Amino acid sequence: MRIVTWIERAVVLAVTAVVITSLGAPPARGAGDAVKNPDTFVELQFGDVTSLDPALAYDIYSTEPIWPNVYETLIMYSGSSLDKFQPMLATEVPSLANHLISADGLTYTFPIRTGVHFHDGSVMTPDDVVYSVRRFLLQDQAGGPAWLLLSPLLGVDSTRDDSGKIQVAFADVARAVSAQGGSVVFHLKKPFAPFLTIIAAWTEIMPRAWGAAHGDWDGGPGTWQRYNNPKTEDRYAFDHTTGAGPRRSSAS
Repeated sequence: MRIVTWIERAVVLAVTAVVITSLGAPPARGAGDAVKNPDTFVELQFGDVTSLDPALAYDIYSTEPIWPNVYETLIMYSGSSLDKFQPMLATEVPSLANHLISADGLTYTFPIRTGVHFHDGSVMTPDDVVYSVRRFLLQDQAGGPAWLLLSPLLGVDSTRDDSGKIQVAFADVARAVSAQGGSVVFHLKKPFAPFLTIIAAWTEIMPRAWGAAHGDWDGGPGTWQRYNNPKTEDRYAFDHTTGAGPRRSSAS
């Protein structure tokens, strides 16, 4: 497997503590002391958070605050296991036994949970899932995590060739990730055994309308190239979040 290249140009956010407000977690109690902000969890990190954008965050200091605290994925690791999973934003974990993985290992189908609300109040749809995954693939910041899904889905490690020229077509991405009824379907280039392991960590879902309303890619085929290989701080999602996780970031 390719060696992970960390994002070298670290950007220090306005605060060194990432403050995550719990949506319903019970307040902590001190020994006779009044608790300040009992509904707020404050995490101090040794390293710098480079981005809160789930399509760009790649190092542990950036991913840990947002996943799965703020953003949730289709499935999640079961306990400490890296090869056993449980449903999260999907209702089932695909397998050969439930026919959600095709016999040839090339098609994975994820039935999408209904009634899930994002922090902005909107309700998640399969279209939001498709948008988030395609956005992850097509933003493809140099040194970022997009290759983790580009490789099994499109057979390339980057949307750009060695000269920097775009080498993928939107139609290829649309075929690789699409909504079919209440499900989202992935078509792989070839069988890839660790695919569910990657899905569990790298399919953080955000609302399409929220992104478009704040100057991000609108999900259309004619505009994605202008959002390819972005500067980290140029995206609204760099320091703002709207996921479906149990905690809301103060950067929302």
